[in-house]
Amino acid sequence: MQLSIRHKFCFLCIPKCGSTSVEKAIHIHCETRLNGHPSLKHMGARRFKRRFRPLLLKADPNGEIETFCIMREPLERIQSWYNYRNRAEIADPSHRYYQRHTGSMSFVDFVQGYLDGDRPETVGVGSQADFVTLGDGSIGVDRIFRLDQMELVADYLSKKIGKIIKIPFANKSVSARREPTGRMFDLPEPLMSQLKARLERDYAIYNALPYIGPQR
Repeated sequence: MQLSIRHKFCFLCIPKCGSTSVEKAIHIHCETRLNGHPSLKHMGARRFKRRFRPLLLKADPNGEIETFCIMREPLERIQSWYNYRNRAEIADPSHRYYQRHTGSMSFVDFVQGYLDGDRPETVGVGSQADFVTLGDGSIGVDRIFRLDQMELVADYLSKKIGKIIKIPFANKSVSARREPTGRMFDLPEPLMSQLKARLERDYAIYNALPYIGPQR
């Protein structure tokens, strides 16, 4: 999470959604940066409203600070998580994230484990819909952008900050990426149907982006 009281915006970072690129572009303009533990770095809408927004009352009594985040195409995000947890550096048993390594697990097994709730430390990827919604199901983030429309994020931040902001990001589709075994990221149709059903809430929000809430 990165916050600028001066420029009145707060970036809520969904994991595996280009957050590092945005953070690099705005960190010098933010007075508060919460990194390190995922519960802080990746604070969602509910936690922000319940625990962090009250702390801003003195600095932002009229609630003018806007929250924004970036969502990724849901299936692509799961593929990205699979790639990330298959990287060579965490294959070493002495690595602190070794328990998250997917090893020889195929993408099919990864998705099946995700759907079954098995080995959450390895196949758990969280829900983008849960991240951006409040307890009543309503959208709890003021602005939501798509990862493949990063130019809209740059334009938004440029207007908030008052200078041109460039985001050093080149979105690369993973649709044609291969597993370490060389197989394409294909799923059997029944499994794909189950996965899309699980991601239905994510897709409902993603397909309506960009989202711009009530103007402040």
